[in-house]
Amino acid sequence: MENTSTIAGWKTGLILFLMFVVLPAGSWYYLQAGANYRKSLLAKLGDYGEMPVVDARNYDNAEVVTKNLGRALFIVNFSDFRAGKETEEKIQFLQKLHKQFDFRKDVFFLNFVTDSSFFEKDKLSQFLSETELTDNRQLFFLYPSNIDARSAFHFPFREGEDESVNTYFSLVDMDGKIRGFYNVAATNDQKLMVEHIAILLPVVKMRKTFKENE
Repeated sequence: MENTSTIAGWKTGLILFLMFVVLPAGSWYYLQAGANYRKSLLAKLGDYGEMPVVDARNYDNAEVVTKNLGRALFIVNFSDFRAGKETEEKIQFLQKLHKQFDFRKDVFFLNFVTDSSFFEKDKLSQFLSETELTDNRQLFFLYPSNIDARSAFHFPFREGEDESVNTYFSLVDMDGKIRGFYNVAATNDQKLMVEHIAILLPVVKMRKTFKENE
């Protein structure tokens, strides 16, 4: 009887130890690790100046003025979008980002097109059909523009690099500041950009709706 009581007491003590010591310590560790990771991500964000006001025409001839889009986050790139490895990498990444942030009304994609032939009817139709990047409320393919995107967004091109064929994206935060550049040919940069977007966007509460049983 005494042994049974001792074992029961030992089990109770162990349970209490787990509940009040081990589990809180584990929770604190993971919370601290998450906070440290967030800090490390924030430290990788830069400040490259203010984004200029963009006034341009979208591929559907609609006028796009960024200051009229409200407080928003902008994902920026420019290219001639001619066939090639760099264009394929950009398109694939654009498709992934658009699927991930399609539900957001405060995320816009500014794609500055450097080659006017992109907008030829047959060429444009084929591009949109193949890529399915047809969301003209969020995805903009712009030409011409009131700015030189290469210098206005401070893309980090190396000397001698063909600027119209590149794999760079730029990220502009909700306050209009250019915060970083990402070479999406590198998987690590793709991951970092998605994490930075998630950090810079305000949290949106998703309201669930349930269909009533008939």
